[in-house]
Amino acid sequence: MAAYLIASALVGIGLAFLYYGAEWLVDGASDLAMAFGVRPFVIGITVVAFGTSSPELLVSIVASVQNQSGLVLGNILGSNLSNIGLILGISALIVPLQVTLSLFRTELPALVLSITWLYWMASSGTVSRLDGGLLLGSVPLLMFAYWRKARRESALAKSSLPEPTLDGSESQLSLTAPNKRSPRRASLWVLVGTITLVVGAEALVRGAVMIAGRLGISQEIIGFSLVALGTSLPELATSVVAALRRETDLCIGNIVGSNIMNVLAIAGTAALISPIPVANRQLTFDFPAVVIISTLLLPLMRTGSRLSRSEGALLLILYFGYLGLLFTGHLGTVAP
Repeated sequence: MAAYLIASALVGIGLAFLYYGAEWLVDGASDLAMAFGVRPFVIGITVVAFGTSSPELLVSIVASVQNQSGLVLGNILGSNLSNIGLILGISALIVPLQVTLSLFRTELPALVLSITWLYWMASSGTVSRLDGGLLLGSVPLLMFAYWRKARRESALAKSSLPEPTLDGSESQLSLTAPNKRSPRRASLWVLVGTITLVVGAEALVRGAVMIAGRLGISQEIIGFSLVALGTSLPELATSVVAALRRETDLCIGNIVGSNIMNVLAIAGTAALISPIPVANRQLTFDFPAVVIISTLLLPLMRTGSRLSRSEGALLLILYFGYLGLLFTGHLGTVAP
């Protein structure tokens, strides 16, 4: 009984930390975007994406140091799948997500290319240290590209020219409102929000694992579902809060940026520490699932220059359908 109370308390504390951490992170990121004169998407795909990917990074580093590298790839693939299918799906149900022409031309193709590149590396059976170096080495190049994008966005904002969407209409940059905090204070809120999210995710996962263990749920299912979903909780909390506030730029940037960072920065770092072994099931089922759902975003977001509620529902159906097939044994044994 005491164990259930402790586990329930951890879940409650985790949920509270996730809520407030997401609030502070979204507040800080929005003010940071206004302070630097860039669209929230640029902050979302860089600063916020790095912050919400912290749990995946910590899990991957610990697993690699402890010679449990097989867990790394399962965590990355599971997180990317839940980020798109679950989190982006829920966000689109809350409010249709507006898509700019820039997102469709650059960030979405980068998302598809990054996971396809990792799939190609993994096809040899191992993601080697050389592969890890190439993945991690591409991060500074990507950040430089985003820095140039931020400068372009700043010039665009000063000239009061909205970012075009796919259908030729114009999106709002929302940079004219006065920011509530200085860049230093906004950065502090981003940092505090990120730390709070990480602590909340850790508490919630620990409590859920304790409850699941008491209920006799297998370790394989706990590991695949709770670890992958647990490390995606910061993305979930941040994106839901951003969607509720109609900060759709920040919402999309967070998910796209997190998935790219999971592949390049996190898989790269983990592979440099210890080569990552690839299970046959991951090559046969998990990788194709993540590549397909990532690629599917291109036609979905092109229709109407947004990700609609019905398209968000489709992503959720695909996500839970895949998990259902996996856990009922139709996709082979559940393994990290």
